[in-house]
Amino acid sequence: PLSLHDALPIYKIIPFKRKYFCANHKIKNKRNELIQLVSWSKDGKIWYDTNIMAHDDKHQFCEASVVNVKNQYMIAYLRDNSGHKKNIYSVRSLDGIKWSEPNKLDIFGQRVTALKRFNNEVIGSFRNTDNTNVSLFTHNLNNNKIKIIDIEEEYDYNQYHYGYTGLVESD
Repeated sequence: PLSLHDALPIYKIIPFKRKYFCANHKIKNKRNELIQLVSWSKDGKIWYDTNIMAHDDKHQFCEASVVNVKNQYMIAYLRDNSGHKKNIYSVRSLDGIKWSEPNKLDIFGQRVTALKRFNNEVIGSFRNTDNTNVSLFTHNLNNNKIKIIDIEEEYDYNQYHYGYTGLVESD
């Protein structure tokens, strides 16, 4: 087991079905190939790093943003770090242990930060590598439709220099 102090980089801790989950990725070999993992904890003090969220030989999955959907399942949005202008993927889990095969979404970009909204909808911010800007998306989980809203344009001489985007819930 890992202690919280020894854990891999923590993105966001998600409570789900009386446990806590946190996505992290690690380098799996000398070629810097990545594997997307998820750690879990019963109490938030001791963390276990045993579950593979996404991995295959053609993609470099990383930077997962996990959302708890009504405590029924979790959905995670993943970056494919195998090059620029790559699709974002999603995976789902009913228990945080077993995850679905990655589903390619009609979004090109990196560094998603996602939050659950009302009526089975997720909102996310991301670095959009299709339009070279920062964008938001809404993902209707009932019909799997995605809408993209561009919020800031990057200048040609400064391509892909946006850092991590972020969203915060507020009352």
